[in-house]
Amino acid sequence: MKRLLIVLGVFLSGVVFCTAPGYAACTLEPLWSPFMTVIKYQTGKAKILEMWECAKITDPPQGNGVCFYNYLDNNGHYQYMCISGEFKVLYPTNLRPDWYL
Repeated sequence: MKRLLIVLGVFLSGVVFCTAPGYAACTLEPLWSPFMTVIKYQTGKAKILEMWECAKITDPPQGNGVCFYNYLDNNGHYQYMCISGEFKVLYPTNLRPDWYL
């Protein structure tokens, strides 16, 4: 019984840790940092469709859309994209959301 409780406790801790919101620790060259995380949700649901963890917002989010650069590697390769619908931008904890204005 004790072993079952320990295994159950470890399992539940893992579930809580994996589902807790947080900021990505992007490992790219800090030259392009600070990075944001952009999450696109399925409309009307909490299901995550896509997540970009090394994003650099180009303009303040407007209405139901946001445009950003997503850095792919340490050579500065990126993809520029705009998404709309339900999304969330997670800023690093030490920056205000209006740091780029």
